[in-house]
Order: sequence, then structure tokens, then C-alpha cells
Amino acid sequence: MNKPWIFIALIIFCLVCLLYGCTQSGTVSTNTTSTTTVTMTGTTTATVTTSSTNSSTTATTLVTTTTSSGGGTGLPPMSGDIRVSLEAIFTQYDNSVPMDTFLSYLENVGTLYTAALGPSAHKISVAYSSDGLSFEARNIDENGFIAERLTEGIIEHASVPDAIIGQNGKIRLYFVDGHATRKIISAVRTLSSANVTPTDLSNLYNAYYFRDNNAFSLAEQTDTDGVSFEVRALRIFGLPDTLTIADPSIIQDGAGMYRLYFFCVPESEIPEGGDIAEASTHYVGCATSEASDGQTFYYLGIVYSNKGVGLTDPEIYRFGTDYKMFLQGSKIRVCSSSDNGDTFSSAEVELSIVTPEGYRVGGPAVRIGEFSGIYRLYFSALFGESTNFTASASSENGNDWSFNSLPKIGGRGSMSPARLESGQYRFYFHH
Repeated sequence: MNKPWIFIALIIFCLVCLLYGCTQSGTVSTNTTSTTTVTMTGTTTATVTTSSTNSSTTATTLVTTTTSSGGGTGLPPMSGDIRVSLEAIFTQYDNSVPMDTFLSYLENVGTLYTAALGPSAHKISVAYSSDGLSFEARNIDENGFIAERLTEGIIEHASVPDAIIGQNGKIRLYFVDGHATRKIISAVRTLSSANVTPTDLSNLYNAYYFRDNNAFSLAEQTDTDGVSFEVRALRIFGLPDTLTIADPSIIQDGAGMYRLYFFCVPESEIPEGGDIAEASTHYVGCATSEASDGQTFYYLGIVYSNKGVGLTDPEIYRFGTDYKMFLQGSKIRVCSSSDNGDTFSSAEVELSIVTPEGYRVGGPAVRIGEFSGIYRLYFSALFGESTNFTASASSENGNDWSFNSLPKIGGRGSMSPARLESGQYRFYFHH
């Protein structure tokens, strides 16, 4: 028997189910203040609290409850928390997010997931000097120390800076980036479009390579005083996924090519607790970049390895045609290269510096600069049992070093000098 009303009821039922399913896949609120719960493919749930002013919605808080197992947004491979955050904003804006909204969201997400320890808790500051031995009075406190409150912080959530003068005459700082999303922000800012899509982000990932173990960024001077810098995404193509890297050292070789050296440890050799400095074997890797670039690097490989705990923060420096690597632990050790920095001998030679009574070498962060034909090496020295100072030694050839007296520079890491066009010097360090 014909019952057309049955078919009509079935059609209505299907339409209701379809509409109900769509409302569960994602909700975008246009209220002044709202909470949006977004459920995405891969059993990921994120709650985003948003605020809206003049129809411009900006995410201010993000709380994730699970880790993404992939999702359907076409995003590149990224760490779980950051990926969940990006899936949430793309779902909220139907995969096309206004540029300003997306950048603001990334800043907030970066703050949320930036740790309170290690490089994330450091910042890079600058001190002023005319000769590399004395520092301007504005940086020195009543006890003779370079005081944090008397120096200018220029990059937050950053550590272990190394300075170099680029081909354009501007100072460049290469550093460990402790900010969770800064590399992504730097890459997104290169887009010319008004909106950001998952496809854009995937293309940027391929072009800028902001992968989880690419720990470095660079900043380029934007003023004449060496205080203002623009942070840029740094790419290292070919870096093995299993390699954890830290502590960059940058030089230019005889042909002008940039060489970026770094301490590194394979994940399989990182001891329990995660401190790579405690690995039984320490390695130094290298990546190279064209003289006209200095931002896009290609992994060259491991240039040095040797047994020894605590030998980190490699400083590579070119003395004319001689390439030397300085490693600091309880002592400063020097390795030489016979092939222009492609490999370094494992025959470490202890650097002999006669220090005043009561001082001894100790701690990481060796840096070297050239001052009117004289090389100066800045290193950590201990006075007594625990007081940490930055000390200096000078050399005319890179082999024989004499101790220099310095003001009390306590607790400052990687004092990296750079010369301004005016002839003045700036020292960049983390604390």
C-alpha cells in the first residue's frame, strides 16, 4: 500500500539529524564575550574564550583537554598543544582567519605554552663599551656589577646569543628561541594576504621549517645604536628529526659563507631527566648558508664528537685561516680544524690562562671578539666557591692568551661583542 507520508517523515528526520551534526562540529560566537567549544577530527577538544570589539574577534585564552591525533585541517606536523590551538582558530573562522586576529592569537598561545624555565625564562640584554674592557657607567651599579636593572632588555624568552656583522653591515644575533610560537609568527608576517589559511601555514612550514627541534631564531639590527632588533624565522633544512640542538655559534668563512655551529645530542642519548648537557658524548653540528642570506641554512652534519659530560656552548672562531673551537666546562678546551671548519679534531687541548689568585675557570658560555687587531675571549670565571663572573683574556694570534681585568660582570651568559659603525661596541648576553 502506498504511504507517501512515511517517505516525507523520513526525509524530515534526516534533515534534522544533518542540521544537528553540523551544529556540533564547530561554533563561532559573535557575542561581545563568549566561550566556544570546538570538537575536531582526531578526538581533540579545545575551549576558546574570545572577545569581540567592532566585529573583530580576538582569542584571549585557550585551554586544551586532549592532544591532537592529526585533525582534518591539513596543518603541517607540529607539537600537540600548538597544533590543537591552531586547529581551534581555523575551525572557528572556517579555515580563513583575518591576519591581525591570527597574529594576536599566536602571541597569546605562545605566552600560554612558553615555559618558565631554561631559555624561556631568559632574556637578551645589551651593555655598552668603547674598548671591550670597560663598560659605561649607566650599566654599572654601586657595587661595580653590570646590573640587570641598568641594562636594556631587547629580546624576551631568548638565550645564548651570538653576534655577527651581516653582509649589509647590520648586527645579527643568533640565539636559542624559548618562545613557543615566535618562529611561526615571523613566518606568517611574510604573507601578503589579508587572511591566513591552513594551506598558507603548510606552505610556510615547508619554506621556513619551523619544526619542533629547530630551536634557533635570528634578530637583525633596525637602528644605529644596536638596541632595536627585528626577530626573523631561521631555517635549517635537513636537520634530523631525532637531533636535539642548542647553543648556537655563528661565523663567516673565508668565502663569506655563514656557518652555524651548535651543540647537539641524539634523542636516544639524552639521559633521564632531559638535560642534554649530561649526555655521555657531546656532539657539535654545523649548517651552512650563502653569504647573501644567513637565514636559510642546510645541515652539513656532525663536525665533532667526544666523550665528556658538561662540555656545551661551543664557540667557533676564525683566526685568519685557522678555525678553532672552544668548549667550556670545568676548563676551557680548544680543538682545531684542518679542513676550514668542516671537521674538528677530538684532540682537545686545555687553554692555559693564568688567572689572579682566587679566580678559576668554570661554567659555560665562551665568546670571542676582535678589537683593533686584538682578540678578546670572554669566559665564565669563579671567585671563591660560587661567585660567577665574566672574565676576559686577550691574544694577538688566537693561541697565547693573557688575563684581562674586567669590572664585576656577575651571572651574565654569552657576552657576545659587536662593533657599531661608530666604533662603539655592544655586548649581548642572556640572564
